[in-house]
Amino acid sequence: MKRCLTGIKELDELLGGGLPPGDTLLIGPPGCGKTTFCTQFIAEGLKRGEACIYVTVDNSPNYIRKHLKLRGVDPHYYEQKNLLRIIDCYSFKIKGWFPEKVREEYVVSNPADMNELLDKIEKARSEIGPNGRGVIDSLSTLILATHREDEKYSYAFTLLDLTNARVKELETSAIVVLVKGLHDPKVEARARYICEGVIEMIVMEKESALERYIRVSTMKFTHHGTDLLKYRITERGIEIVKD
Repeated sequence: MKRCLTGIKELDELLGGGLPPGDTLLIGPPGCGKTTFCTQFIAEGLKRGEACIYVTVDNSPNYIRKHLKLRGVDPHYYEQKNLLRIIDCYSFKIKGWFPEKVREEYVVSNPADMNELLDKIEKARSEIGPNGRGVIDSLSTLILATHREDEKYSYAFTLLDLTNARVKELETSAIVVLVKGLHDPKVEARARYICEGVIEMIVMEKESALERYIRVSTMKFTHHGTDLLKYRITERGIEIVKD
């Protein structure tokens, strides 16, 4: 089975060589380093010559490019080489005030419109090829962007179903971010059920200090470890702390 290395050696060892094909749900509270994890994951793919798509909802495309540079890759180089596409689901928040700053090629004007988002992803894939890896950061903000209560979660679950089926068929891997504590527990439970695996980022208070841990909660068709890995966030990304 083809696997995608995350860029975190110790985590890849727990996974038996990296992520299997399909969507992996990345769950954690605000500020735990989910976007750092995602940019590290994409940077690892680019270094290996894989085509990558980053759907950014919580941060601007240039913010993502800045963090990719910190992870050791030049995003503009890989965009020119048709190995990287950033889907902009962020700029709709600022276009009313700063229309001059909305310059991305792959702008989703209404993230609540799943067809528009999927069309942009398909357009990007047609240019860079079907293989590689992807990120949706985050599913939580896409849910919040859907104003009608009766549509919020059907949107999220349909999107997960579609992307999971597609990446499995192509034998690629994708990370989908969900913010811990932001949704009804039933929503998280169903998202866990749809995805092929779940990685949790956990923040604990110990002796008046915050400590961060990461673990593989579940991963289908994979014999994986369940150890809690203590980590820290640096400019280079997520680093495992060895006691």
